Amino acid sequence: MSPKIVGLIAHTGKPGAAELVGQLQTEFERHGLAVLVETETAALAGRKQGRTIAELGAEADLLVVLGGDGTILNVVSRLEKTIKPIFGINIGSLGFLTCLNSSAYHEAVESIVSGKFALSERVLLSVQIV
Repeated sequence: MSPKIVGLIAHTGKPGAAELVGQLQTEFERHGLAVLVETETAALAGRKQGRTIAELGAEADLLVVLGGDGTILNVVSRLEKTIKPIFGINIGSLGFLTCLNSSAYHEAVESIVSGKFALSERVLLSVQIV
């Protein structure tokens, strides 16, 4: 899979998130990919326009989520019915679901641009206490 449109979503409370969003957007655009940024992430990074997570799910081919496992799970829960592949970059403390740490963002860009990454499906359980 070689995406044409990438959605960026960051945990806005994490140190370094704004800088990393800017670096990723610049790198993706340099490689000819369109980049859409989530609303709160756009505000953090000083970008003009943002989209809701549901809109990103409808428009992007791949979502790049900056944060930890909690950030990824939050994004999945807000995607509604338009589940898209997620490439997680860890800037949090827990990273079982993330692909790389933030220091390796160049490798993330190269993997995404070249389509050289593996997709692994995960199950999301919904629990109701009665």
